[in-house]
Amino acid sequence: MPNLEASLAGGKPYLCCYDFSIADIAYFNELYNVLAILETDIDSKQFPNVDKWMRRISDIGPIRVSIVKFNEELKRLQDLMKRA
Repeated sequence: MPNLEASLAGGKPYLCCYDFSIADIAYFNELYNVLAILETDIDSKQFPNVDKWMRRISDIGPIRVSIVKFNEELKRLQDLMKRA
């Protein structure tokens, strides 16, 4: 997380400066999955750049749709694990 925070320092909106790239998608996906599974959020005081970046990426239409689908599937799997 500290490395990601540093990479986004200086007001960079995306990992590759001002262009949205596959790096943003890959990093966002992995970080979102970990946060969801651990049921935690980013500390916006400690990592303000990461927090803004996560919000920016999650506001992109197709990514927003994939987040909804992921959350539905995660909940379904959690429910199955509770019953097992």
